[in-house]
Order: sequence, then structure tokens, then C-alpha cells
Amino acid sequence: MKVLSIFLFVLGLIFQAGCTSQARKTHLVFEKKYVNYNELHAALEALKPVGHEGATHHQYKAVKALRHIAKHMEDPAKREMAVRALVFLAAFNDDRNVEKSSLSRMDAILEDGNEEMAIKVAVIDELKNIITAKSGYTEDNKNYLTGKETSDFIFPEVDAREDALEYLMDQFESLPEYLQYISIKAFTRILDNPVTCYQVYNGRCSDDDADDQEDWKEELREQVGEWLEDRVLSPMIKLSLVRLIEKSAASAEDEEKSASISLMQEWVKEDDIPKQTRDVIQIALNKLEDRYPDLVDQGSETEDPQNVSYKSDEEYRNLEMSNSVYFWYANSEMILKKQLFSANAEEGDGEFMQVPSEWPLFDGYSSERSSKVLREIIYQSTTDALARGFLLSSEDNQIDALAQNLVSAARESVWALDRTLTVAAKMYPSFEKNQADVQYLVDLIMERIDSTSRVYEKRLYYMFLVE
Repeated sequence: MKVLSIFLFVLGLIFQAGCTSQARKTHLVFEKKYVNYNELHAALEALKPVGHEGATHHQYKAVKALRHIAKHMEDPAKREMAVRALVFLAAFNDDRNVEKSSLSRMDAILEDGNEEMAIKVAVIDELKNIITAKSGYTEDNKNYLTGKETSDFIFPEVDAREDALEYLMDQFESLPEYLQYISIKAFTRILDNPVTCYQVYNGRCSDDDADDQEDWKEELREQVGEWLEDRVLSPMIKLSLVRLIEKSAASAEDEEKSASISLMQEWVKEDDIPKQTRDVIQIALNKLEDRYPDLVDQGSETEDPQNVSYKSDEEYRNLEMSNSVYFWYANSEMILKKQLFSANAEEGDGEFMQVPSEWPLFDGYSSERSSKVLREIIYQSTTDALARGFLLSSEDNQIDALAQNLVSAARESVWALDRTLTVAAKMYPSFEKNQADVQYLVDLIMERIDSTSRVYEKRLYYMFLVE
């Protein structure tokens, strides 16, 4: 009898272990106090096929476990991983109620003013991954006749990708300004996303999403026009939206470029769009046509922009020279391309392809909205130029000036900090060439990491160090 009891007890344990759902197993891993990233990642990867192809009751268990982790776990890193998995589950499951349960948690996260910024950004970033078909999971298959094992990447369905884009667009206007900026960065990736090949046959793609993506991109461009009519969106966000379409058109093939330019030409004439915004759109059109009337020498303008001569002026180093911040949106890229702030420089001469250090290290920005717009314009132009291999002009005390800017930006807002760290990372080759004391800057960043309790700020600092 005793032997029978022990046997039944052991059998019960085996049965219980065998019946433990993957959702429960994943939750148990996340409950562990001492656990590394690889274990957490593996637990979520094991849950993905269940959320995609499992029975409905197992999908319910999966979404329930992820909602609990995303809401109640103390560790924000664990919550962020669960939130990304919830976004995945919303796109990959085949049950409407499971999808609604995932979406309601995502809604709550984006609407909660006290939620960690890292968690909110994770929702937007994972939606972008779904839309661009970068999110999925690997399914291993074995042919029992040949013994060969193959692995297939499981993409989100086309309809699910479109639903994710519509969700992100629907959320846009209700998001705070910085998350709108993060969304625009996601939209940039979406408009630039290449065709995804779903299936290869005889070495050639036999199934892709080219037509579907073109439909989504056109829908997104048209939505931008509606946002530009909004009287509530800030000038900085509207500038970023116009730049989104401008950059997309500049890098697009002829047909897509023409479609973007046609939309912008329509927006310029649209009375429902505020005049200031229409002026910005016209500036973008001028840039796409390579026209810079503010910089042209009098009497030199011709029908061919390539034959125009431009004014060189040391004053272009001075960000306070123009009363209009949009002068810099219209002209900063050409000023850098032609090196118009340096009379001795010639276009294409690598030795002189520089960014005046007065631009990124300017400390005269006020709290006024126009000043914030100016900083966004200058930082974008500077970052783009430095990324193309331009160097920062050599000046004394650059590291000290940058350190002061970083401290001030951290006090101001997460957006200011994000912009400042982004441009600072691109300055590093210039500091190296000038043999500046970059260790002082690294030490400052480490101090900032230790002193802040905000997870997202820590991540921005770490990303700077990695870059």
C-alpha cells in the first residue's frame, strides 16, 4: 500500500508538470528573483508559438500571464519584455477577444501618465517591428523521412501588420509630444522599409508584400496631411512631420517621390493647414528641387540650380543671425554642403567638410517654443552631416561645453536629452581626431546613470556609450 501511494504521488507530480501550460512556465521564470536576460528571452520565445497557433484557452492563458507581468512586476525591464510580447500577441493570435485583451493593456500603458517612459516607447517600437515584419519567431521543422531539420521565420500576417499601423496612427494625436516624436521616427522606418519576401522558390521571391506596403505608405502620407491641419499639434511636431515626407521623397524611387511631392504641392494650397505650416512645406519643396533663394548671390539665379553661386558668410556660424528659425530649416543643409561659413573651403574637399562647433554647442536656447524648434532643426542637420563623415570644427573647451549642455538637457526634458545625446555620439570621431579628453565625458555619463532613477534616461545614456 505504501509503495502504491508513493507511485501515485510521483505519477501525480509527473502529470502536473506535464500539464503545466507554457504561460505558467513563462510566468514562473519571470517570478524568479535571480534570472538573466537569456532565460527571460527564452521563456518568451517559447510562449510565442502558443500565442500564435495554440488552442484558444492557451492563448487566453498567455495573454493573462503577460498582462500580469506587464502590470504588476516590480522590475521595469521584465515589464518591458512582457509588453513587447503583448504587442506580438495582439498581432499573431487568431482570436478577437485575446487581441482585445492585449490592446486594452497597451491602451492603458500609453494613457497612464505615471508609467515608465521605457514601457511606453516599447509599445511603439514593437508596433514598428510588427509593421516592418521584423518581429516574428522561428519555427523548427524536422523531416522524419530524411532526418533533415529546417528553420522557418514566421512573419506576422499582412492584415495584422496593417492593423498595427492603423493602431499607431489612431493613437498619435493623443500621445504626449515626445511620444509623437518617437512615433514619427517609427513612421520614418515604415516609409523606408524594403519589400519583405515571404517565400522563395527556385532562388526567386515568389510571394512578397510590395503592393500591400505601397498601400500602407500612401495611407500614412495622406494621414500626415490631416495631422498638418490639426491646430493642437505643436510646431515642432509639424516640422518633424514635414521633414518625414521630405526625407521619404528624397530617398524614394521616381514614382514614389512624385507621389510625395504631389501631396506636398496640394498641402501648400490647402487653406485648412495653418499658413506657418504651409510655409514649412514650401521650404521642403524648394529643398527637394535644390533651390535655396536665401543663399543665392544676387543676379546669379538661373533655371539650373547647379549653375547658381552661393553667398559665403561667416555669420552663418551665428544661430541668432536670422529672426526666423525656419531660415535654418531652409538653408542649414546647403550651408554645410557648400561650407558657406568658411571662405577658404571648397565643396568636396574632405579637409574642410566641417560643422561649425557653434551649432551643436550653442547655449543660448531659451524655453520659448521657437527656440526649441531651432534646436531641433540644428541638431538634425548637424547629426546628418556628422553621420556622413563631416567633422566638428576644432575649438577650445568643446568637451566642457558639451557636458554643460547634457546636464541642462537632462533638467529640461527627455526629448532634449535624447537629441543632445544623439548629436553628442556623432561628435566622438571629431573629439578623437582633436585628441580631446573624452574620458571626462564618459565619466560624466556614468555619473548620470548612477544618479537617475528613470529607466529610459539610463537607457539613453547607455546607448550613447555603446554608439
